[in-house]
Amino acid sequence: MLDLINELQELKSDGNRAVLCIVTESKGSSPGKAGAKMLVFAHKPPVGTVGGGAIELSVIQQAALMLQKSSLTCTKVYALGDDLQMHCGGEMTVYFEIIGGLPRLLIFGGGHIAQALAPMALAAGFLPLVVDPREDILRFHENKGYQTICLNYEDVEAGPEPSDRDFIVIVTHRHLHDEFLALHFARKPHTYLGMIGSQRKVDLFKQRALAGNLLTLDELNRIDMPVGLRILAKTPAEIAVSILAGMIAIKNKEGKE
Repeated sequence: MLDLINELQELKSDGNRAVLCIVTESKGSSPGKAGAKMLVFAHKPPVGTVGGGAIELSVIQQAALMLQKSSLTCTKVYALGDDLQMHCGGEMTVYFEIIGGLPRLLIFGGGHIAQALAPMALAAGFLPLVVDPREDILRFHENKGYQTICLNYEDVEAGPEPSDRDFIVIVTHRHLHDEFLALHFARKPHTYLGMIGSQRKVDLFKQRALAGNLLTLDELNRIDMPVGLRILAKTPAEIAVSILAGMIAIKNKEGKE
């Protein structure tokens, strides 16, 4: 039980996900009794047990399926004799719930917009990581509950490798940096990619990218630019709100699919 509690604590901070499997009811002769718990991960062995044998294998398979499809919860009733040919017979009801796995938010550029966005995103259920080459700018983000990396944008390959669950926001202090990073991440895994810029700068970027065969029109259209919802935002805080609102809509939609 202590191992399971320790794993739950780690999930809260590392951004990974697992499926918590709990036997909620058992009838007849069954290897797992009500209250038995197990955590199933995508890339390491489970912690805990729901009884072992064929029932445990079936529960692990169901949990793995949930991690693939992002289903948040489900309940299954297993007839141990009829469904799993277990000699003990009996019946077990297992509740499954995905836990942990706060989406990571990679913010490139630590200036005024990031300074407003990162704390709000943390409170809204994201794990921010601010990347900027300027140490003085990153000092503003110290002791705020999220991570920072001091890295030249040209060296982005040495930085965090994005996953298909990551949100990426590009708000650097130079449009050339913004374009470079957008081109870099457009073909990397991600859930969301947004780039700041005026409509004119965005249009010129699209023209150059298409003319140089750097990205396809479909790839360009998947980048949210100018970044954020269209709420006539002007100040850094307003722009941060517009970005965060759009990301929340995507995050919550992903969780329901």
